[in-house]
Amino acid sequence: MSFYGVITDSKPSWHNPRILALLLLVFLGGVACGVFATRYAIARATPRPSVTWRDGGRARTMAHLKGDLNLTPDQARQIEILLEDLAKYYDNLQAQMDDFRQDGKDRIKKILTPEQQKKFDKILSQVSTRIH
Repeated sequence: MSFYGVITDSKPSWHNPRILALLLLVFLGGVACGVFATRYAIARATPRPSVTWRDGGRARTMAHLKGDLNLTPDQARQIEILLEDLAKYYDNLQAQMDDFRQDGKDRIKKILTPEQQKKFDKILSQVSTRIH
């Protein structure tokens, strides 16, 4: 039967098994797309827990590197020292960024009226709550 035959079939359209099968397929396809889109959105929105170098990540990182790279004890020691130095450097940069942010907030508040400063503080607390 051709497509034209399905359209001009004398049976009512809701009783035609081909139309019902097509509608079922479209519905199931939509459900599947919805499920995958939801899973993708949730996976992207959910922050992944990260273990920092200081919070126990050191042992895990070094074990991973030693195993995957077959490091000698000397290489492992040198890499661990290097990674410790990089962690200190990162902490220093983070402290500088915190100071920079605070300086910017203070400079903005100097421009604002006391009422605006209160609103600004409220906005900052809302933003901080969303970020953390």
